[in-house]
Amino acid sequence: MRVLVFEPDHEGHKFPYLRHLLPSLARLDVDLTVAISGEGLASSEFRDQLGALRDTVRFEPVLVRPRGSPLAIARRHLDQIRDVATRFRPDHLLVPSADGLTQALGAMRAIGRSFLPSGMHSEAAMHAGIFAHAARSVPDRIKREIVYQSIRAAPWNDLLYVDPLAYEAVQRRGGALATRTRVLPDPCDEYQPCDRDVARRELGIPEEGRYIGCAGALDARKGTDLLVRAFARADVTKDDRLLLAGRLHPDIRAEIEHDHTGLLRDGRLMLLDRYLDERELRLALAAMDVVCTPYPDDRGLSSVALQGVRLGRMILGSDRGWVGFAVQHCGLGATCTVTDVDAFAAAIRRCLDESSDFRRSHAAERLLEFHSPSNYAATWTQRLRERLDLAPTGPIRTWEWVLDGTTTANGTR
Repeated sequence: MRVLVFEPDHEGHKFPYLRHLLPSLARLDVDLTVAISGEGLASSEFRDQLGALRDTVRFEPVLVRPRGSPLAIARRHLDQIRDVATRFRPDHLLVPSADGLTQALGAMRAIGRSFLPSGMHSEAAMHAGIFAHAARSVPDRIKREIVYQSIRAAPWNDLLYVDPLAYEAVQRRGGALATRTRVLPDPCDEYQPCDRDVARRELGIPEEGRYIGCAGALDARKGTDLLVRAFARADVTKDDRLLLAGRLHPDIRAEIEHDHTGLLRDGRLMLLDRYLDERELRLALAAMDVVCTPYPDDRGLSSVALQGVRLGRMILGSDRGWVGFAVQHCGLGATCTVTDVDAFAAAIRRCLDESSDFRRSHAAERLLEFHSPSNYAATWTQRLRERLDLAPTGPIRTWEWVLDGTTTANGTR
């Protein structure tokens, strides 16, 4: 059986996902091809995440990483997936990052145009599901319905949502889309415990005091600007610090240098403004007392929050989207309205004060087991193994299994 993995991008979660998926595919009796971009093959992300797999997996740098407007990117995605499907003629297609592409395929299918060959089984994973969240206006409601209908019309045989709230919204609406949709875990590495002082020493930052922070790509979409402003206003001690670890968007860097030079001068704002490999990212999160995920919109799953939970750190998150749901239902820490700077500042002080007594809940343990790398790989390869007449590699933990162990302030869910 010919299996093709399609991944034109290499930043963010893209290559870590492949790192956890490809070994399970390579162990199967299939002809495996992974289509990536030449830019991706030459990237530090490839060296860090996938370099060890070059001897066992065939990477084909035949794609071009799309750039430009969302429409331009969608057009490029459509052309490229048609071209590689025609070139490699897979029996089974896996698309680990199908946001945007799914909607474009659905829109084209609605007007009678097809970009995928017949006779091929296709699976795609998506992160965002704006239709799962309340609309703010009539035009917004119309936009969300158009997005849903385009997803419903997309030609995938299986659709896997990383955001369980999107999955639940699909299930409530029922129909054919619900029957071919399931939840995909986000693979969260099983870290060894790491002492805060050791992590701070390794990173070369002050060891004393308490830290709140965030890691990864740092921009306004993830609420980094809101976090900086709230920390500047928070009533905390002079030894309490904010750690921003990862590439800063130029706008965030400019705001810090213009409005928050005092925090930099006093050593209360620590910046690690660069791409972090897996080890550095882990150290940055381990250095924190509170991991903050202040996403202001109805965003999907936060891998940074999951990694913070894995390391035993308290999470302070937005009260919206997946973060709000997971923190409140799985006992991960606290939430607040991050767009209210005073409420956010008060939550920072409260979480820092409570962080030393924080312990992981039973529901959090279930959440981590669901998001284990082994469960991620087993979920992704489930359909392919069925087609090869192979049994699952082991018990597959489902999202429903996670929900069975969640609690709320009102008792058992």
